[in-house]
Amino acid sequence: MFEKIEKNYINKGLPHFDGIDNIKRFFTKATEERDPIWIIKAYTGETDFYKVLNTDIARGASQYQNERRYIIALLWHHPKLDYISFIGASCRVMQINPDDLQKYQQNCSLMTKSFLSSSIDQKLAELFLARKESSQE
Repeated sequence: MFEKIEKNYINKGLPHFDGIDNIKRFFTKATEERDPIWIIKAYTGETDFYKVLNTDIARGASQYQNERRYIIALLWHHPKLDYISFIGASCRVMQINPDDLQKYQQNCSLMTKSFLSSSIDQKLAELFLARKESSQE
């Protein structure tokens, strides 16, 4: 799986964006070490990779769909990631319009077609919000 993700999706399928060389290095390490933690590092790195991956996943069927499924499978099932699982409350910053906000209800499950990063530290989530707001000014 690691080889197919790196060879096809990462090296052929990704558009150019700032930091793509770092993403390629992360996936090379993932392939060499057979360790999906490098996929998480790529996703959470200071690049647009997370946007590209989430958009591609949400779009569904297209070229490199199998490779994206491999990414999902590795993050969901790989035993090397068992130590970082968490069940509990976490904080996330997101932009949402009032119409979409009405769809959210307390004590209900939420399903998305993308990965979401969050933090158990509310101050850290607020820091991301402040950084996002300052970059939009």
